[in-house]
Amino acid sequence: MNTTYFFKAVITLNTYLLLFLNNTLAQGVGYNKDLSKIEIPSTKIKEQVVIHKGFTLMYSEKHEQARWVAYELNSNLNYGSVSRTNQFTKDKNVKTETASGDDYINSGYDRGHLVPAADMSYSYSTMLESFYYSNISPQLPKFNRGIWKDLEYQVRNWGSKNKLYVVTGPVLSDNLRTIGPNKVSVPNYFFKALLGISESDTLGIAFLLPNSNLHDEISRYTITIDSLESLLEIDFFYQLPDRLEERVEKTSCYKCWNWESSNNASVKSVNIVTSIQCRGMTQAGSRCKRKTKNPNGLCFQHTNQH
Repeated sequence: MNTTYFFKAVITLNTYLLLFLNNTLAQGVGYNKDLSKIEIPSTKIKEQVVIHKGFTLMYSEKHEQARWVAYELNSNLNYGSVSRTNQFTKDKNVKTETASGDDYINSGYDRGHLVPAADMSYSYSTMLESFYYSNISPQLPKFNRGIWKDLEYQVRNWGSKNKLYVVTGPVLSDNLRTIGPNKVSVPNYFFKALLGISESDTLGIAFLLPNSNLHDEISRYTITIDSLESLLEIDFFYQLPDRLEERVEKTSCYKCWNWESSNNASVKSVNIVTSIQCRGMTQAGSRCKRKTKNPNGLCFQHTNQH
């Protein structure tokens, strides 16, 4: 077979696939009638879904924060055109009302964005939406301003070059500690699930990070989307054709993505410490306390969580 012809055929196929995903997906998403929104996940949990201009979220009244937030990044959006407002407000579209500033005062936790304000900086209305308390979750300051910020930067960098679908949120479970008069749950973990589509390839990757002071490189916290789905009981990107969904969700190839360094240590390659705490989760929903030297950061009991 002519090699040049083969690669042209592959690129053409991916182009048609992109058009198919954006224009002809017609199997419902379960929450709204916009069938092109393939970033909207599916879950059996019955909670309010709120559709904003820049993102869609499922709000958990029990935990007073979003269970997940989904949105799209792409090269057509003018990121940075609108300045950050810092005007935190209640989300009036949430029927049961949201948390408020009183919940975070003297709590020791940052008002951590799920959808970063910088991702919504292409219009004034989307910037305002990013400061709704429905998009806010309690994060330790060093986590919010450290590795979580670095991951947000990296995701935005990918989205500025190609079409990227993002689902992000806290890992919510019973018996979490709470803060404030509204008893806002403090998550032990946060996640991101990404689907990247270009003319040459379709890739999937997920991240699961403990809400703690981390100094590792971001790539150490990659997992498969399949693994994240099992943990959260959420079906991500289920509108994809079955074979494609299976391929992108069962692999976690961080080297396949274009990693760029920044001034922050957690984005750069860093020296791996001799022994670190396992990043696996126990059946009780807490972080494993074992130490491990495994490069994937998991002890022998939790290697299947990679």
